[in-house]
Amino acid sequence: AWKSENLWQGYLSGEDYHSIVNPPEGFIATANNHIQAPGGPNVATFSALNNRVDRIKQLLQSKDKFNTEDFKRFQSDTYSLVAERVVNLLKPILGQTEVEQELANWDMRSTLESRPAAFYKLFYKTIKRDI
Repeated sequence: AWKSENLWQGYLSGEDYHSIVNPPEGFIATANNHIQAPGGPNVATFSALNNRVDRIKQLLQSKDKFNTEDFKRFQSDTYSLVAERVVNLLKPILGQTEVEQELANWDMRSTLESRPAAFYKLFYKTIKRDI
């Protein structure tokens, strides 16, 4: 059911929107993540987790100057920060089976050819379902 607090509340003035000018990082990155100022008006009904924007920031901080090829590489980046965090938590308890060792040595890239990526996705899906 719809909640009344989520219904349209009218228009905001330009000053009501969160803004950033000349951030210290030298760039602004977004990836459907929550960008509203704390306590400010909620201008989106859904925000994604920060893992995508965190990866974009990581890539943008990787060097000082970029070219077209860099941005093409960014666009097709398959590195998973979530997988990195989860696998690093699992490493101390992983055993010596082939699957466990592949997961422990995985490059955290989710490509079609990656067996450890498939193992991880299955594990993650199972954990999410069971929690």
